[in-house]
Amino acid sequence: MPVEEEVREEGDPSAEVEPPDIVNEGDDVEATEDKDFECQECVPARILPDPGQPTQKQLEDHRVDHLPFRSWCPECVAGRATGEQHQKRTEEKRIPTFSMDYLYLTKTRIVEKEDLLEGEEVEMKVLVAKDSHTKTVFAHTVPCKGSDADGYAIARVAEDVGWLGHKRICLKSDNEPAIVKLLKDFLKTARVEVEDLEQILEEQAVKYDSKSNGDVENAVKQVTKLLRTLKLCLEKRILKKIPMSHPVLTWLVEHAAWLLNTRVVGADGATPYARTKGKSYAKRSVGFGEYVMYMLPTKGPQHAAMGKLDARWKHGYVFGYGKTSNEYYIYEEQSKKMIMARSVQRVPADQR
Repeated sequence: MPVEEEVREEGDPSAEVEPPDIVNEGDDVEATEDKDFECQECVPARILPDPGQPTQKQLEDHRVDHLPFRSWCPECVAGRATGEQHQKRTEEKRIPTFSMDYLYLTKTRIVEKEDLLEGEEVEMKVLVAKDSHTKTVFAHTVPCKGSDADGYAIARVAEDVGWLGHKRICLKSDNEPAIVKLLKDFLKTARVEVEDLEQILEEQAVKYDSKSNGDVENAVKQVTKLLRTLKLCLEKRILKKIPMSHPVLTWLVEHAAWLLNTRVVGADGATPYARTKGKSYAKRSVGFGEYVMYMLPTKGPQHAAMGKLDARWKHGYVFGYGKTSNEYYIYEEQSKKMIMARSVQRVPADQR
């Protein structure tokens, strides 16, 4: 007999009234949770499209040349299907993703990982990272791929994550063993190294699919192109070829990333720096390697050591900008040391 027929109509005097169940508070809570679960709304299902069922005539006609591509044709799928496409998210991720990858400076060129030839000698390795929320790009030359003995790469990653100021973050890399090791080593020290970091997650890109780590792949291309441009410009100004192993490129790599963060405007009209700090970058620009005069400190030991008639300005070369202070990195001409200065003065063009 069907179940429906066993249920007596409401108000039927012949219906037997069962005594209420004796439940405790725990059962009430569980029943409420079950009811809530039954009433919950769900996000729309993302179901793979149905290829449809072709008629026998459609199937036979298509077999003549297999044009155009049809998803219901097994030969078309086996021979030409491209796989599930990477579609841009319509909603913003709640937790920012900090993606990492490498680019390489060989003896003759600046190349991405995919373009590195077998046996090609690498002069300098660059760790590139990008934050998915603010679109901030970081680039650092590192001693080796992965974690180095001195912890330099880990310290740079910690510095970058701390500068962003996120309380929650997800670290992402491809499946290359060296960078996976760097990611995992940083995970071990992140809560100690980065102040106010509450949650840190780990994510790895799909194997053999560079597009699954697209954010940082794009950042690597941006850094590569701008780094190449700045290097060519500097070489033209000094009338010399700069070897790929020269220390000046360490500073030029950082400078290229900083320009992308402070100068490039997104669709929202803001730079990555403005999205991160809530204000535009106010420091005035000077070309990398430009010969300038910089102002000596007006307080502190260096100022106290100066005589009353000593010069208050000296000459040096601009090598970049401070990330945590409104200062310039200056290569001091006389002492041959890197210092920081708050104010610089450009010299006439024929002296630069």
